[in-house]
Amino acid sequence: MMRSRDKGDYENLRPLKGDEIPIEALIVGLANKYDALRSIRHYKPGFSHEKTMEILQHDDRNDKKADEVFGPEVWNAFLPIAGRFDEIYEDMRDE
Repeated sequence: MMRSRDKGDYENLRPLKGDEIPIEALIVGLANKYDALRSIRHYKPGFSHEKTMEILQHDDRNDKKADEVFGPEVWNAFLPIAGRFDEIYEDMRDE
């Protein structure tokens, strides 16, 4: 595969938006963000399920609501099973 180092090859690229984003990417993005918020990092504590849900529902850092970030279809499908995420996280947590 040939790799380009020419800046011009990248000038017209832009992130995907709205319906351009594959639903699979939105699902993985939600699962990843849930795990990142629950997990301890050197720069933050691990948050409870309740705090994680609060942040996911409305991220005050960027003033975005969950359905804007993950799409209403993914977010509304997640809500009824969010408790299962908590159960799985707790079952798999390192002690």
